[in-house]
Amino acid sequence: MHFSNFREKLEKDSKWDNHQYEQIEWEAHRTAILSLPCSHKTSISKLSHKLWNTNKQNSRFYHEPNMCPSCLCCPETWHHVFSCQNPRSIHERESAQEILLESLTGITPPLLLSTIMFGISQWSSHPNIDLDPTTPDIPSVRSLQAAFSAQTDIGWGAFLRGHLCTKWAQAFLDLYKSKNNSTGSAESGAKRWKKKLIISLWTYRKAVGSQRNAVVHGKNKERTISKKVQLMHTQAISYYAKFTSDNHCIPVSRRFLFNDPLDTTLSLLRPALKCWLLSVEEALSPQRHRDDLTRKQGLMTLDKFLVKRAQAEKQELLRAPFSTGYYRNLQNPMSRTHSRRDLPQLRQTPLATKTNGTTCRSGKNTGGKHPLIKSVQYAHNTWVALEDR
Repeated sequence: MHFSNFREKLEKDSKWDNHQYEQIEWEAHRTAILSLPCSHKTSISKLSHKLWNTNKQNSRFYHEPNMCPSCLCCPETWHHVFSCQNPRSIHERESAQEILLESLTGITPPLLLSTIMFGISQWSSHPNIDLDPTTPDIPSVRSLQAAFSAQTDIGWGAFLRGHLCTKWAQAFLDLYKSKNNSTGSAESGAKRWKKKLIISLWTYRKAVGSQRNAVVHGKNKERTISKKVQLMHTQAISYYAKFTSDNHCIPVSRRFLFNDPLDTTLSLLRPALKCWLLSVEEALSPQRHRDDLTRKQGLMTLDKFLVKRAQAEKQELLRAPFSTGYYRNLQNPMSRTHSRRDLPQLRQTPLATKTNGTTCRSGKNTGGKHPLIKSVQYAHNTWVALEDR
């Protein structure tokens, strides 16, 4: 029921057309993901749809820096995680590629394996450059060149997410039949090879992603603690800079938090530094609350202005010539002859209403008008009679 919408989203996110979408081995992708444990399917699904967390996403939703934690010179996009040119990242990526090569060595023909590893290494070095399928390093085999060209059209980033083109299977069959004449075993071997290739690519992706997470969060407990301390020091430095530029952001009763110099605050132990940061956060909350109120008040003022303007325009439309509002307007002399505002009327209170057969608070039926109404009408008649005299 939702297949058409899902396909449209995939084509939009990956920038594919219908022809490129039809060239992907979706059956092999389905077989590979169904063979995984349930605990791994969620992370692999997020990997396949580029939903892993990056600093670009953190910058968009949490207003954090979007720079790569390894090289600190480029925004950390999904592609940059697997193509960062930091020496440490390159070393870790090459180690993961060696593991990928070992996992595919026994089941993949050598020419096919060298072609795949060439495409991965070239894309990791230059992910935004289209690869030339006529490169001399590519073997001169038609099916192999066709598969390489088709995968380049789909994208090598999609290849590492498990989106293989259908022509890789044909290249595997051609290379397999050149050594073995059995057709049935070649077809079953191609199915096993596609499944093994996709799972190995996912393992390679997870290895590179784990290396990135180790840089961000720390590889062990000691590294994690050091990362947290580094973040706390950065936050403390930003608070000191903010207080130096404008000391009115902190109430007078809380300015003692900045009596010590910055070096003394940074030399505090981790629990004490955390308490200091929490105290500063609490001291900054009134100023933030006032800023939010000012912003909301400005929005409310603008909304009221727009509402009043819309109401004024509506009134102008109602006062158009020969409209209902035109004749109801008291400034129009024609409407004054039909207006009843000039006639003397008795202004009645809510209690002074006409009731027929109502019951008073005492429970007695009046059978006619309320006594209060009778008294008011008597006083009014008396006043009119006095004026006539």
